[in-house]
Amino acid sequence: VAWPTVLALAAVEPEKRMLLALDSLPPGCNGLSLPANASAYAEGLYRSLRELDQRGAEAIYVQLPPDKADWTAVRDRLARATQAF
Repeated sequence: VAWPTVLALAAVEPEKRMLLALDSLPPGCNGLSLPANASAYAEGLYRSLRELDQRGAEAIYVQLPPDKADWTAVRDRLARATQAF
């Protein structure tokens, strides 16, 4: 799903639909952002997902990191942990 579509979905019920954004959380959205650095992102990924779950997220939309070599492990983790719609 394209990121603008995700933002629209998340805006409908922000207390239930939360974002995990790359670098910065868009204004008016509920969720967290992780650094645009592959190793720092990987370090905080599961902690951030747990935090959003503890906040009561019924859906967590994750902005995919770049399709570059240094992000391969992160993208693999996300692919294993997510369900595409």
